[in-house]
Amino acid sequence: MNISNIEIIIALFLAYLAYQNYRLQRDSLRFNLYERRYATYQTIQKYLSLIVQKGTIDNTDMNEFNREAYKNEFLFGHEIKEYVDEIWKKSCKLKLYEDLLKEEPVGKSRTKICEDNSEILGWIHDQFETSRKLFNKYLRISIFSLDFKIKKEIKKFLQ
Repeated sequence: MNISNIEIIIALFLAYLAYQNYRLQRDSLRFNLYERRYATYQTIQKYLSLIVQKGTIDNTDMNEFNREAYKNEFLFGHEIKEYVDEIWKKSCKLKLYEDLLKEEPVGKSRTKICEDNSEILGWIHDQFETSRKLFNKYLRISIFSLDFKIKKEIKKFLQ
């Protein structure tokens, strides 16, 4: 049984199509993963911004953060979950201090609550840079994983 040249060409063409389909699916998966991870990053940034802008946090914003930030926790390493937990705990303390300040009379106890509240607000303000650094390894787009044509266009654009 002889294999003709046309059959070899068809087999090679089908193998090429299968490989291209594999690459397309892989890139699609990477893109979807990136989108979901970026959504979590945006949720954290939005939450931090709300706290910094208002100087406080309300229950609605806390519930939204809790729902959205933990939705994609399995897409990251343990350090992101621990980081989100830390933001959550600090914002809960901030809410507690806010509630305590409403009823606490002027005095040493109120001053201590104000200092603790201020310390947490400072910590939250510092988290913009911290979160950017933590998420960097999950949101970095490698130019080497892109097709040659796209690389060429990006290099051209960057010059």
